Amino acid sequence: MKTSLVILVCLSFVLNVTSQTRKELKLYQLLEQQNFPKLQKKAKKILSKDRKNVHANYTMSAYYLQKYRTDKTEGNKKSSISKSIRYISKVDLNEDPKFQAIMDSIYPILKLNAQDSQIRKNINDQYRNWLLVYFNETVAPVHFTETKATNVVVLDSIRISDSLRFAMLQLAQKLKGVKYVYAGTSPSSGFDCSGFTQYVYKQVGIEIPHNAQMQSNLSKNRTDLKKLKPGDLVFFGSWNGSKQRTIHAGIIFDKQGDDITVIHCVSGGVSIEGKNSSWDRYWINRVLFGISLDQLASTDH
Repeated sequence: MKTSLVILVCLSFVLNVTSQTRKELKLYQLLEQQNFPKLQKKAKKILSKDRKNVHANYTMSAYYLQKYRTDKTEGNKKSSISKSIRYISKVDLNEDPKFQAIMDSIYPILKLNAQDSQIRKNINDQYRNWLLVYFNETVAPVHFTETKATNVVVLDSIRISDSLRFAMLQLAQKLKGVKYVYAGTSPSSGFDCSGFTQYVYKQVGIEIPHNAQMQSNLSKNRTDLKKLKPGDLVFFGSWNGSKQRTIHAGIIFDKQGDDITVIHCVSGGVSIEGKNSSWDRYWINRVLFGISLDQLASTDH
């Protein structure tokens, strides 16, 4: 869809919906004028008070769809289409056919990129995941084949269709050895436990807070350790009645039957631990629960 067509859709929407406030109508005018800085500012102000505001979410999605088409790098393009999807996913597509127009424009973008072997694997896999989650469609995935070597782990327990998990855990594995730094949030300066989980999740388009307690409160749908899958968050601490005190966060790295491997940032830095390590000597006895990656990938935080 060309920029002019996106704008035409928005203008048509303005003409046919009369329930908008003056502030909401202004959003469409700013989109038409391509005054994107002001559009973002006004839309975010509306969303800070009403996260489900139809017009703010719709115009922000249209803006990021346009931005995707002008972005130059793979990373920027992926970031823009991710935001376009997130905003439009908060809109009831059945409320007006013009809402569906955004999703109809997003679909071929996801399909083409999911089949493009020229882009980076982790980005290619993200497009595959979006295609599956939002359109229930799969394309032949890139097959991840890893041989056992130094710092390489074969993730046998992950299905090929779980491309988002593959991409995340391959990235997480590359961070092995990054030093522990209190309040650290980056590979260059170091991580603390929640800084590591926040960074890894952010690389696949999922925003979570930099605080283990806050991360553990992201969802009331908590998962038992035995049911967690590679890529899911796992939390550690203690209980005070029905309230948990979370002191540490990590990511399930691999599962082979009852054998679990976790990747987390501890005092020695980012480590992959399983049998005969601090995982089974200490951490496994302090597991509180986990939160599914799938659940966090379908919501905005």
